[in-house]
Amino acid sequence: MTTVLLIALAVTLCLTLLAWHIRHKPLLWIAAAFAWGMLLRTALESLRA
Repeated sequence: MTTVLLIALAVTLCLTLLAWHIRHKPLLWIAAAFAWGMLLRTALESLRA
């Protein structure tokens, strides 16, 4: 599960940095917010298990 969290964190950070670099693309911000939500949900599920 730790590997999944690390991969999810890397993807989330890449999406966030890309959205920050290209500020005029709102879909990138939506994708980054979705990725942060999925990462948080996965982390909470792994803590609960």
